[in-house]
Amino acid sequence: MAATRSYKIIFANRGSFAVNALALACEGSWRDAVQHYNGKHDLAFIDVKEENAAHLEEMLEQDDNVLSYLCTDD
Repeated sequence: MAATRSYKIIFANRGSFAVNALALACEGSWRDAVQHYNGKHDLAFIDVKEENAAHLEEMLEQDDNVLSYLCTDD
């Protein structure tokens, strides 16, 4: 089985909708999406195969709705 990486992502808004599209685009899966986790921003996690991690990171860097992300496996 291929190694996976998990990413914690904080969205400016409507991240609970965006996380599904991001996960599908990199052949990953999303989990634990929380709308307005801190009263303002959305939070979600994406699990992706290690060989697709760079693609996900590139998409996250280019998405204006992504405030921050962290690979929790580092």
